[in-house]
Amino acid sequence: RKGLEDEILSLREDGSGSLTRGGAVLTGRWQEDKSGLRFSVQQGPSAGEYYMGRLDKERTTLSKGVVGRGLKIVGKFSGMAALPPPPVPGLTAVPKVMPPPLASLPSSVQYVPEFISAEDEAVLLEHVRLAPAERWTGGSGRRNLNYGGKPSERQMV
Repeated sequence: RKGLEDEILSLREDGSGSLTRGGAVLTGRWQEDKSGLRFSVQQGPSAGEYYMGRLDKERTTLSKGVVGRGLKIVGKFSGMAALPPPPVPGLTAVPKVMPPPLASLPSSVQYVPEFISAEDEAVLLEHVRLAPAERWTGGSGRRNLNYGGKPSERQMV
């Protein structure tokens, strides 16, 4: 296939990645083993395609590889840019204005003075305050999996 040198492969540490080809971004999964790196496209018109090759020592280029679909090789390439994952945003994204710390500690928490700095404590408490509410706090009307026993008419075990 022509123009593979213009394609850019972005790999993330969690095994996901994206391939930028002609303005379109294709998402997929990647894995690396002793034979090289394999990126499988999972969405879009190219779903099912895979790119196999070796990363160079600087891990910036996927060199000398093939493009396949199933057991069929549909193209070859000599070099493709592989971008490192984008930097993770730091704690600077947390707003500077935060509510005061909790007035009293819950009974399940043990207080250890000077364990963390006041700034870190404020950031952690802000994360706890912004956390989403628990799902399934009650079982009312919830359908459960049947691990044995006879379900009722409403499928409740």
